[in-house]
This record gives sequence, structure tokens and C-alpha cells, in this order.
Amino acid sequence: RNLKKIGYQFTSAHCAGFVQYDGHPPQTKADVIQNLLEDHEQFLFVDDHPDNCVNVHESFPEAEVWLMTRPHNQDFSHPVIRRALHWDDVFKHPREVDHEH
Repeated sequence: RNLKKIGYQFTSAHCAGFVQYDGHPPQTKADVIQNLLEDHEQFLFVDDHPDNCVNVHESFPEAEVWLMTRPHNQDFSHPVIRRALHWDDVFKHPREVDHEH
């Protein structure tokens, strides 16, 4: 709902994380991304849990990874993972575009 409120449109949503739910085996967010990703496709990843951000960064070092700042992640720092206080921080940040793919 929060993403729709700011005008972000998407065709699907996928649950993932380091926990098991409804009897489904746990999949990391990187696992789900790997299953959805097309060859040479670029993507942006935003999460509020440092473990998820590190997992995605380590699996996809070329991805743009953001940690949404929340009280539970104040002490986390990483040389590549960016921080955002609000969605505008992410959406208004200039992006590099890969014109080869």
C-alpha cells in the first residue's frame, strides 16, 4: 500500500526473507530475485533489514541496494549499500543507465 500511495506501480509482489511461513521453505530475497531476473536486467532493491540488503548485494553486486532507515537498523553501515530516510530519497536519486542492454 505504501508504494501505491506514492505512485509506484507494479504487477506482482513476492514474499521472501529468512523465515519460514505457511509451511513454505524459506527463500532469501536474493533467491526470489534470481528466479524473476531476466538476462542482464538491472534492478533496484530497497529493504529495512540489513541482512536482506547484504544478502542481495552479495548475490548481485551490480544492483543498486538501499536500506530504508528505521530504529532497528540505526547502527548498520556498509560502504556500498545506500541509506534512505524516505522513498523520495530513493526515487529522486540519479541513476546510471546501461545503454548496452
